[in-house]
Amino acid sequence: MSFAAGGVGAVLGTSVSESLSHRIGIPATVSGSRVLEAGGFAVIAFAATGAPVAGVVVASMGQFVYGLGFGAEGPIETSYRQGVTPARLQGRTSATARSFNRAAVVIGAPLGGFVADAVGLRPTLWLGSAGLLTGGVLLAVSGFRVASHDDQPPAE
Repeated sequence: MSFAAGGVGAVLGTSVSESLSHRIGIPATVSGSRVLEAGGFAVIAFAATGAPVAGVVVASMGQFVYGLGFGAEGPIETSYRQGVTPARLQGRTSATARSFNRAAVVIGAPLGGFVADAVGLRPTLWLGSAGLLTGGVLLAVSGFRVASHDDQPPAE
């Protein structure tokens, strides 16, 4: 059930991502979405383990918030990257981004499991939340904070 709530959040986030980026800008949409994802992780960390129904409800709320951020971020981040990448580098850029993404999953999933076994689930979720929050804040204060689709590369 909680994963389904994440899916609903992702569909909703994707549905509003374009209008959101027009309203608040690309940098605020991407970095704000990452902060929202961190909030989702934090809500999941609060899910009650002793009360199954309450735990599922809280976890579902967290998944929804995480999905909302994830759905809003993805299309905007991808369209920005494609918009500023010269046509001749589109394939390499996409392949590199996908490779890093998959490598992060291959390394991060077992590492997350190891950490959860060593220190517990809640501290691991808090660590994940802190990582997402750090990424969002770093994007917000980096050079990306002035990014726009006007950053088009010169015609080739």
